[in-house]
This record gives sequence, C-alpha cells and structure tokens, in this order.
Amino acid sequence: MLIPLAVFGVLGLATVVFVHELAEVLVILNAIRVARARALPGITTAVTATPLVLSLAVVGGTQQDVSGCCDVC
Repeated sequence: MLIPLAVFGVLGLATVVFVHELAEVLVILNAIRVARARALPGITTAVTATPLVLSLAVVGGTQQDVSGCCDVC
C-alpha cells in the first residue's frame, strides 16, 4: 500500500520509510506482549505444535527402509 503512494508522489520516500519502520516496531512490541502473556485460569495443558515430518526420495542413491536406515551399513 505504501509503495504506490510513494511512486505516485502522494507520500515522500522518507514518510513511507518512517511508516514502515513504525509498523516493524509495533510488530516487535506485540510479539513481546504475547511472549509475556500468562495462560488463562483453568487451562492446564499447553498447546504444542505437531512436528513436521518430511519424506525425501533420493534418485539413483541407496535404498532406504521405513526407519530411514540405508542398506549400505
């Protein structure tokens, strides 16, 4: 949104940069606020993220079984 305003001369480059930097500071302050937040009363378990499992295939390499061990060793 700020780039078209700067390109068409509605806002100067310095103003656009200032607004962008101000937005970054607000994002950082919000992250600090969320990190300091306490759990709500009555909630005993924390929500944890499920780990992401990636499956990679090697073309022309050694064969691997489901456990990830190769047949070389």
